[in-house]
Amino acid sequence: MGKTAHDENYALKVVLHAHPHFYRPSDKSGRLYKKLFPIPSLRDIVENAFENAIGICALSSCHTPTSGMDDRFFSYMSQAQYLTNDFNINYNKKEGWARFERNRKIRKDIEKMQLSSIIILHTQEVRTLYDGETADINVIGLEDLVPHSQDTEKTISDVSSNGGFSIVCHPSDVVDSLPLEKTIKLVKEEKVFFEEFNALSAGELNNQRYEESVLDGVKGISVSDAHHYQDTDISYILCNHNLLEDFSIKYLEEKLKKKDYEIFPKSMPLIKVFNYHILPILMSKFHL
Repeated sequence: MGKTAHDENYALKVVLHAHPHFYRPSDKSGRLYKKLFPIPSLRDIVENAFENAIGICALSSCHTPTSGMDDRFFSYMSQAQYLTNDFNINYNKKEGWARFERNRKIRKDIEKMQLSSIIILHTQEVRTLYDGETADINVIGLEDLVPHSQDTEKTISDVSSNGGFSIVCHPSDVVDSLPLEKTIKLVKEEKVFFEEFNALSAGELNNQRYEESVLDGVKGISVSDAHHYQDTDISYILCNHNLLEDFSIKYLEEKLKKKDYEIFPKSMPLIKVFNYHILPILMSKFHL
């Protein structure tokens, strides 16, 4: 599955699934790991989005029986008060996103900036239950945290009823994944979107998803699923800039429904997968 030439109308980077760090700011565990790889601040995340022209930048939490409910988005947004000298901030708490616009009075190099504002978007990776197994979905557009360990389809239905939408994470992956056949069925029923390409997945799994989606006439998205904020845009989708200018959850959902985007698939280097995803899991077993 290779990259394709992109339509010049699609120039806005949109990342819908990326964790700034394995741990959340409020975590007391992982002290040694956090010394090796410090948790970024909200300023770090916002500045990285501007520097890499990430117009819509996911800040993904993760709710599982092991880690519990993840409040990192709210922890990060509590830091916004310290950024008001440099940014004009419009926080849409109900929909779970915030626009950060550079303060023009102090931005001397504005003409060099690719973007004048960016969106930090809360997305929630939620571990659900399907047919006796666990399956992760990515929820977008809600203020409230979505409980884990509930039935997959019920969770999807509840999210939709409350004004959000769901994306199936890494279908048919090794663990915590909805079967691809079931995922395609839900996509065709217009109940979910799905990750056709996840930068953390093995190449053959991404190829399988791509081939199946082509055969079934559906289109997925590409995501990084990063666990370090500087890797957020390893993989993403490209949209028209009007999504950033007129951003809302409904407008984003409409773009995805109309397939009004292009995918930019790229795999995460193995050393990064180990350092930022596997290593903290291994160290946590020894309470490091």
